[in-house]
Amino acid sequence: MKRSTLNLLLTLLVTFVLMAFMVIYTSQLFYQISVTNIYDAGSDKIEGVAAELENYLDTAKSVLWVTADTVENMVENGDNPERILEYIKKESKNQEEQFDENYP
Repeated sequence: MKRSTLNLLLTLLVTFVLMAFMVIYTSQLFYQISVTNIYDAGSDKIEGVAAELENYLDTAKSVLWVTADTVENMVENGDNPERILEYIKKESKNQEEQFDENYP
């Protein structure tokens, strides 16, 4: 009887150790997958926001270049300063409306 009890305890102990190992291994695997997915999702979100911001800034930069070129042409053509100032004010208001109040 002692031998059968010892075999039973040994079998239960080995089974418990293997089950504990599988639980730890599976938990670690799920943890690594979750962390990787979180980093990937965060990277995708950051790339999307960066692309939107770059597009926003490129559009604003293009508008400012056009305005600067127009003012330069007005100066070269000898337009009076009041007309140039009015044009700059008008463009500033248009840009403020197009982008937002914090842009200028």
